[in-house]
Amino acid sequence: RARYLRGIQRIPRRLLRFDKPVIAAVNGAAIGAGLDLACMADFRVASERAKFGSTFVKVGLVPGDGGAYFLSRTIGYPRALDMVLTARIVGAEEASTLALVHEVVPASDLTDAVRRRAEHLCGLPPLALRLTKSAAVRSWDLGADQALLVAATYQGISQNTEDHDEAVAAFLEKREPT
Repeated sequence: RARYLRGIQRIPRRLLRFDKPVIAAVNGAAIGAGLDLACMADFRVASERAKFGSTFVKVGLVPGDGGAYFLSRTIGYPRALDMVLTARIVGAEEASTLALVHEVVPASDLTDAVRRRAEHLCGLPPLALRLTKSAAVRSWDLGADQALLVAATYQGISQNTEDHDEAVAAFLEKREPT
């Protein structure tokens, strides 16, 4: 237990605190810890040859790095329970149907698809992007009153930035913001 808490679990804890969007590119097997790591990302883009599975139970283990937590938040509790208890492996198309991945592309296009997604994110106001991610992560387990407090705080911060001023000016002038 202590080895997991001080060892492998440092990765999900750090990713939960990381305030920039994380994109996982899956071009093969994301099985066991690979699936768990993919679910820790904010976006998952898969090639058509990707496959996904939580197979720990098959070898007498549990997803000790937090995989059950992340998978259930990615595809919902009933579907996650099915995957972790049956050790079933799903292909890219089924993963898309389950909302496990955001996009499935040919293997030869995977890098370009991830790059396009990253470039889109990089074109957005950075502080608003980071605060929005933080609000989503922090609000997940909060009640409505606390989640609204987080939203009001972050909105108050973002409304007082040059990025917001530029976005409003660009909208009014019918041009792309810089």
